Amino acid sequence: MGRHRIAFAAACMTGGLNMTACVIPIGPQFDDAEPNFPPFVETSDPGVGEIFSPTQDGSPFVTVTLGDQNLGDTLFLRWLLDYPSAEPDGGQVLMEVEPAPTGKVDRGPVRYVPTCPKPSSSPTLHRLVLSVSDRRFLDETKGESVSRDAPKDSPQVGANRMRAVWLLNCP
Repeated sequence: MGRHRIAFAAACMTGGLNMTACVIPIGPQFDDAEPNFPPFVETSDPGVGEIFSPTQDGSPFVTVTLGDQNLGDTLFLRWLLDYPSAEPDGGQVLMEVEPAPTGKVDRGPVRYVPTCPKPSSSPTLHRLVLSVSDRRFLDETKGESVSRDAPKDSPQVGANRMRAVWLLNCP
């Protein structure tokens, strides 16, 4: 019986060693997604909300420095006139810009030279709106569903949008 006990003890020790050497796979590690911060205006000239008049030579222009804490976000900009409006087709898209990421919060200046829509007999104030989104704007002409409240600057789902407004005094 002595041999059987030795063989049994050897088998137990071998099995025990194998059990302590088991490798338990580690599951995947999921990092939290970066929060999506909204774009913002760092500086502007004229200041946001100011009333200004364009001149015949195309100045002054509006200079806006935008920022976004999501360094990899492309910003989508639309300059709009008389927007939003109570009219279904109110407001006019004047210009679209897509500044690429710079790797910095500050995206550098964006310049726009506003012009008055048409001569009028009395001075008229027009809303000049800069709409900025961190995702592209939806396009109703491509069958994309846009918000009734924001038909010309509805961004994709999950986007952050901000607007800056100036008043354009047209003689």
